[in-house]
Amino acid sequence: MKNLKHISSELIGALAGTFALSVLDHGDSYGYAIVQKIKELSIKPITWQPAGIYPILKKYETREYIKSYWKMEEGQRPRKYYKITKKGIEALQTGKEDFESVDHIYKQLWAPPGNIT
Repeated sequence: MKNLKHISSELIGALAGTFALSVLDHGDSYGYAIVQKIKELSIKPITWQPAGIYPILKKYETREYIKSYWKMEEGQRPRKYYKITKKGIEALQTGKEDFESVDHIYKQLWAPPGNIT
C-alpha cells in the first residue's frame, strides 16, 4: 500500500466545525470521541490533537449550535457530552451546501482538459 501523506492541518481546521456537527447529528458525543470518529472515517491519516476540538465546541456552544451536559458512566470519570440543537442542524445544512458547492467546483476543475462546463 502506498505511504499516504497526512491531510493538511489547514484543511482539517477549516472543516472541523462541520465535522463535529456531522458527528453530533448521529448522536451525542464527547470531544475526544468526535476527533476519533473523524480519524476513523478518513482514508488518509489525520494529525489532529483531541484538544483541538474544544475551542470549536466552545464556540458552537456560544452560538447555540450545541448544548453540553455532564454524564457519569460507571467506573469512569465524568465526561462532558455535546448534543446538536435545532440551530446546529440548520448550521450543518448550510455547511453541507457549502461543501457540495466546493466539491462541484473541484470536480469541474479536475475534469479532463476541455470538459469544464
